[in-house]
Amino acid sequence: MTTTSDQDNALKEFHCIGIVCAGNMGTQMAIAFSEIGLKVSVWDVNEQNVNELQDWSRNNKTQGGITGFHDINEVVESLEKQERKLFLFSISHGNPAESVLGMIKSKLKDGDIVLDGGNEDFRRTQKRQEECEKIGVHRIGMGVSGGYQAARCGPSLSPGGDSKALETVMPLLELYARKHPKSNPCVARIGPGGSVHYLKMVHNGIEGGMLSTLAEAWSFLHYGLELDYDTIAAIFSQWNENGGLRGTYLLNIAADMLRAKKSSCGADGENDSNEHYVLNEVLDKVVQDDDDTEGTPVWNIIESASRHISIPTLAMAHYLRIASGNGAERLLAAKKLQFQGRSHSRGSKTKALSSNTCAVLFIDVFWPLSVRA
Repeated sequence: MTTTSDQDNALKEFHCIGIVCAGNMGTQMAIAFSEIGLKVSVWDVNEQNVNELQDWSRNNKTQGGITGFHDINEVVESLEKQERKLFLFSISHGNPAESVLGMIKSKLKDGDIVLDGGNEDFRRTQKRQEECEKIGVHRIGMGVSGGYQAARCGPSLSPGGDSKALETVMPLLELYARKHPKSNPCVARIGPGGSVHYLKMVHNGIEGGMLSTLAEAWSFLHYGLELDYDTIAAIFSQWNENGGLRGTYLLNIAADMLRAKKSSCGADGENDSNEHYVLNEVLDKVVQDDDDTEGTPVWNIIESASRHISIPTLAMAHYLRIASGNGAERLLAAKKLQFQGRSHSRGSKTKALSSNTCAVLFIDVFWPLSVRA
């Protein structure tokens, strides 16, 4: 549990922070930092995002407060009263992050710190760190895990970079991070250079492989064994409670998703008494694959190939995501090739279910262990 003295120590070094990007993650992080006592300055290339966050701040008072700016130079100026300026970037990888650094670089000074909280190619991270070091600025790569919900109430953080800069900022990150039930903050230094973004790349790749495996298991249980959503949810919950898959977060949220329902909306716009499964409305595509805002799966495949390391589960997971998103192409191909409908499994459902459990267990548990070995 965080004490008042912990908060005082963290805020002694930093009492304000500049957050670049007010998207889902940036907005929630801005609110979280203001709630622990920092004055938060926010800028986003999309002015509407800034305006919406500013409106929220007017109606919801926080300990530190949030001020939105439409000019990024004003964000930099708002941090000048602090001995060293502290920024948190939550930007898409590649050119967007590159351009923002170029916009403020001339206004940075020796000792300033940039926390790079977006997913990025570790090579780019190292290049930017070297660029910043020339003017005495420390750029710290930082993995932020848990999605936008965790960004608000405390994510798992994995910073990496210059050791002295990390010592300076760690008290604040420990204050912000999720707390373990035993009260330890879920934050740990990873290493120098771009090591943290390399780790995040591998982490996201393994997670993608696990998600693909669960999706395949669901498809087999639903289309092959003709089990309904609630029955599959019960099976996933059982796997999550006992055996080698117990305590698997992805299984837990998959079971919740399978059970989730919402009311139908009638012609008059009002909800009627009929409920349907939310899963039936979810598009079978990952938006980030279309707009290229999520690069980690691709970087995994490139890195493994360059090192002659086989990661078929991770690679196939990404290719299946792409195929899933190309729904129109798949339907056209099925029509031209005159594919038949799905065939159902024959024989013992108990035996098939047992085999399916073993397959998921191997992919989600033993395969990652073999990679680490």
